[in-house]
Amino acid sequence: MLRLAATICSTPIALMLRQDAPGRQARVSAYGLATGEYGAMAARCLEALGHRPAIWIEDARATGNAPPLLPHLRHLAAVRLQGRDGRTQGALCVASPEPRRRDEGRLAALRLLSRQALTAIEHQEALARASAADAAETRANGMVGALLDTAMDAFLVVDRDGAIMRGNTAAERMFGVGGGETRGTSLVDLLLPGPQRLELERRLRAGLPRSPVLRIDMEALRADGSVFPVELAATRVEGSEDGSIVVCVRDATEQKRSSARAEADLRAKSEFLSRLSHDIRTPLNGIIGLSDLTAEAGNDEDRDHYLRMMRDSAYGLLETVNSILDYSKIDSVGIQPVMRSFSPQTALTETLKMLAARARDKGLDFRVIHRAHALGRLIGDPGFLRQIAYNLVGNAIRFTDRGHVRVTVKTSAADNGRVAFVMDVEDSGIGIPADEHERIFEAFTQAHVEAPQHRIGSGLGLAIARRLAEAMNGRIELESTQGVGSRFSLHLEFDQDQHTSEDSTAIEHSVGEHAQLHVLVVDDNDTNRLVAGRLVARNGYRVTEAATGPEAVEIAANDRPALVLMDLRLPGMNGLEAMAAIRALPGCALVPAIALTAHALVGDRDRFLMMGMEGYVAKPFSGEALLAEMDRVLGMARVRRIRLPEAHVVGGGRFSRLLDSLDGNPRLFAIIARKAAQEFRSAADDLPRHLKQRDWPALIELVHRLKGSWPLYAAPGHAMLADRCMGTVSRRHAAASREPIAALCTALRETAHALEQWLEEHRRGGR
Repeated sequence: MLRLAATICSTPIALMLRQDAPGRQARVSAYGLATGEYGAMAARCLEALGHRPAIWIEDARATGNAPPLLPHLRHLAAVRLQGRDGRTQGALCVASPEPRRRDEGRLAALRLLSRQALTAIEHQEALARASAADAAETRANGMVGALLDTAMDAFLVVDRDGAIMRGNTAAERMFGVGGGETRGTSLVDLLLPGPQRLELERRLRAGLPRSPVLRIDMEALRADGSVFPVELAATRVEGSEDGSIVVCVRDATEQKRSSARAEADLRAKSEFLSRLSHDIRTPLNGIIGLSDLTAEAGNDEDRDHYLRMMRDSAYGLLETVNSILDYSKIDSVGIQPVMRSFSPQTALTETLKMLAARARDKGLDFRVIHRAHALGRLIGDPGFLRQIAYNLVGNAIRFTDRGHVRVTVKTSAADNGRVAFVMDVEDSGIGIPADEHERIFEAFTQAHVEAPQHRIGSGLGLAIARRLAEAMNGRIELESTQGVGSRFSLHLEFDQDQHTSEDSTAIEHSVGEHAQLHVLVVDDNDTNRLVAGRLVARNGYRVTEAATGPEAVEIAANDRPALVLMDLRLPGMNGLEAMAAIRALPGCALVPAIALTAHALVGDRDRFLMMGMEGYVAKPFSGEALLAEMDRVLGMARVRRIRLPEAHVVGGGRFSRLLDSLDGNPRLFAIIARKAAQEFRSAADDLPRHLKQRDWPALIELVHRLKGSWPLYAAPGHAMLADRCMGTVSRRHAAASREPIAALCTALRETAHALEQWLEEHRRGGR
């Protein structure tokens, strides 16, 4: 019957199990399946069926919620054996290591076979009832045999003298002996190494106590002479006249390995904590000691030297803290890239500039080589890319004392129509032993090489880089020779942004350009406000300072700033609320802002940019990083002024504030309004189409563009609609995206109509 079922369903495996009561398995028979796998296969068959009459699993690996099969099996078809009284009596299953498409004809044939099998079973039961005594004994023996044969542990029955009377299939498999070879053989002579034979033999000959089970952790011997750890349990068979003893042996090899791995992980974390203590205490000691030396310094040269050393210690401490926080977030809540349009060269420039300064301080030859084809902008997560670059290049600089660090960036068209991105980071540093190449990507670990104490880090940088690369479906490869150097290669693929091209406009700034440019610094911490204000003023800007949100709004009302450096965690009115109030002032609709925040985890930058900030600098910051971000934001404000976020327009006509920001020039506004109306109507048509087609890159890019321009024109209450859409489409959640996209489309058409009305009135001379 089972061979016929396998032949009809074109599978190599068939299995039938019987239940003489719900949940009680009485007998298992199989075709094409190892005896020791009967129990596991039967259990998975029942689990897959559940309460259904039949099931067909095409491919368990491709179905996320499918019950797990045996490791080498992918396809399962099963039908329930159901008697005339409706009671479930078992199941008939077929399985295959290859996937099988659902075939109703074969499933119907399997149902027919199940009914025939059930008929045969019921006939056998009728015969069994005619000879009740013999049948009962047969069933009992069969059940015991099935239980023994399907057990994963070895079971042996021995007499009082320790001679093996019977063993199950698991025992033969575990000890490497054939069927029947163990019968009559002494347990201690066959299965135990010399030192432990006498102890076990003594216990067995003395007889087991009547209640507790004898348990021993020991080593066992296979037929090939290999020794392996086992857990042995033995108990007396109650009522046995010959003093039989049942011995259960469990292979403890994997348990020992798991214990060893756990101990290794514990040691790695202990070493990490030791390094962490060193890496925090060492720079803190340097900062405290150098502060004392600076205060007592007798000349400017000593004072400058101490201050530079103090700064280096502070940066080292900051890097340690950042690594711990980044890995903590990745390890606890996971990571998901935020897909948006970006320029890879722009995304990497500031990070590599900052690292270049560190390399120059060490006297290294630091070069960045771009071998990128002109492929335009890409769709991906620039924040992840920056973090990976920072970790890989930072590691190269840390472990290189002389020679060079070279970063090569290459992009090319991939065969699948996407853009292949490769970044090679090559150094002439200490190198990594071949047997450590995989280990160094694990958290809390470093290569076992001799390195000065000032180079020891947290051991998290490469682990973070690999996790971020894998989150973008990429990989990091390593080539390294100890004492020669290393090369890390990042491989990613991106979709190309079809709607925009690379912005080739270069913005150059000089101190002369900054003269009289008003920058408002807002921070409730006196020290932070002083540091930021002095750094900015020293570079030619005119600086005013505020400690609270209301104070910042008052200053902006009397003296419009060109840029606001805003601490987000202000008491009372927070930074985002303060910026909204500033942008509601006449003439301040397009004032850009840079977030100054201690939120420095992976993903925080993109989160604050999505909230309406144009720039982001994490505390503590260097003067170079702050000024570079200011240059970027101010350059964006000049070249792409119309795309800066803005709150909705109120008072004096819906678009009066936008007109005010354009110096009241209606002709200029008419040009902008005509283009905006066309853009909004086109977007209202494209958004539902992209969602229906699940074209997520195009949808994300379009919503991202709307986030920049839409709030300028949105009616009261509609300014955040694009942000709501971005929150759902960035997670690629179709069902959750329908309602916010529909609302945004309605608002886009209404705004386009309002702009067209304004244009018509302007044409007639009404405005």
